[in-house]
Amino acid sequence: RGERTVNFAPGTYRIDATYDDGIRVLINGTPVIDDWAEGAVRSRSWQGALSGLTRIGVEYFEAFGEAQVRVGYTPLGLPTP
Repeated sequence: RGERTVNFAPGTYRIDATYDDGIRVLINGTPVIDDWAEGAVRSRSWQGALSGLTRIGVEYFEAFGEAQVRVGYTPLGLPTP
């Protein structure tokens, strides 16, 4: 489990998660990716508007085999200055 606060410029972002077995990605405590089950490596994404100080949380579990988890974000559309 981990959490980080990011200061997002106002805009649209995509959050990507690649993992095995289960994961939850939370924005300000609200799950936006929730796949809490054993399974092979897979990926899920969420897309939405973010702005200002935002808490990004990750909860993860590994049942067996090699652990894998990667979570990142990509800006998709930022306002023109």
